[in-house]
Amino acid sequence: MHEQTRYADCGTCALGASRVAPSSRLWSQPSEDSAPHHVLLFYRTSFLVDLGGGREHVLRPGQAIVSSPGVTYRRRLIDPRGEALDWLWLRADLLGETLGSESPQSMGIPLDGATVLLQRRVHRLAQRGAPGVQVEAAAMELAHALRRRAELGEPNAAPQRARQRVARAIELMAAHPDSPLTLDEISDEMGLSPAYACVVFKQVTGTTLTRFHRDLRLFASLAELESNAPDLTRVALRYGFSSHAHYTARFHDAFGVTPSAARRQLQTA
Repeated sequence: MHEQTRYADCGTCALGASRVAPSSRLWSQPSEDSAPHHVLLFYRTSFLVDLGGGREHVLRPGQAIVSSPGVTYRRRLIDPRGEALDWLWLRADLLGETLGSESPQSMGIPLDGATVLLQRRVHRLAQRGAPGVQVEAAAMELAHALRRRAELGEPNAAPQRARQRVARAIELMAAHPDSPLTLDEISDEMGLSPAYACVVFKQVTGTTLTRFHRDLRLFASLAELESNAPDLTRVALRYGFSSHAHYTARFHDAFGVTPSAARRQLQTA
């Protein structure tokens, strides 16, 4: 099953979502980005995109990617939930302001927790049928936040072999979004000692391995808050945190608010 949904279509922007079920035939056949314009994509789950010629990329929560119309690729299932993403189309001049001088075809924007939470709130607002002017104002706030993140850029280029090792680690972590893995398990996947795995991972991604793994689980837990999960202790334990207090502290580190506050924001958007 492949579900495409358009939430809102305003003069300056349009917002929607795309879902590909794990059982979809799209996982076994080539796909083409058929959007007529560049669109910003925000991932809720992780999956692998194979562009051919050995070019493989793990697309995951915590980043925004600009689609490339006409590009053919194959998907590979990583996350057992399938593919889930939100998309945002901005009028060409606004997209240019958001990306600055970067080429849209190669642009990836690293997102912090506050920007991820803002993006979820904006799409939630559009999904609920808010007035167009309200959706546009929220989308412009998101575009401004993306502009600030784009100025930071991606980490410096690392050797190809190091990037391949890190890609394997990310794929392993993404395949287990609701369970913590040990450092030994991740470093074994990379073919490195635990200490050196941490060095290489930070060299490639700009963040520590443990923080990256923790943030992936926190991003996954946002879906529970969007569905108004009443028991935050159960959410904490499901995503590998030892207690409600542990989950709350780490969530606040990543998103700048508590899980309860985030739940209210997402429910009232």
